[in-house]
Amino acid sequence: QPRLILRGFASIGKPAVSFDGSRVVFAGRRAAEDPVEVWETSVNGSAARPIVRGGECLDPAYLPDGRIVYGRIVAGAGPGSPAALHTCLPGGEGERRITFGEARDVSPVVLPDGRVAFRRKLLAPGAAGRIFAVNPDGTGVQLFCDPASGASIEGGPWVAGERVFFAEEMPGG
Repeated sequence: QPRLILRGFASIGKPAVSFDGSRVVFAGRRAAEDPVEVWETSVNGSAARPIVRGGECLDPAYLPDGRIVYGRIVAGAGPGSPAALHTCLPGGEGERRITFGEARDVSPVVLPDGRVAFRRKLLAPGAAGRIFAVNPDGTGVQLFCDPASGASIEGGPWVAGERVFFAEEMPGG
């Protein structure tokens, strides 16, 4: 049976459940004018607590060691600006940027081998979205999946078991 475990937010993004199934992390804003921050609640519905304050955060997920990985719009930038992946400890301390460049790095998910897959789209006009992978410490960034010829990866990645899914957009819609 569905059960409501969270109230009092103007908006939230996709939630991610911890590996032990006890906690949920999500990007959300309490009031419409608030920045989007990383929050955590327990699956039993206890009060949500902020993990990462300030800035615009996107798509948090748990790493196997308990840290959290998330996208964050680069400080001082606005919509259409670069976003980078960051990690932090469960309480929000020890924030560390793990991707760099003039791109939007978003939607991190943990692969079965422990690496983080994410969608990267360069900020250049007409640039295609691609899936990259990086180690949780920021080393070893590499192309994971190129879109079909002329296409752009615009959704995902999503992981189910050993499979990685994504959505492509072909030219012209």
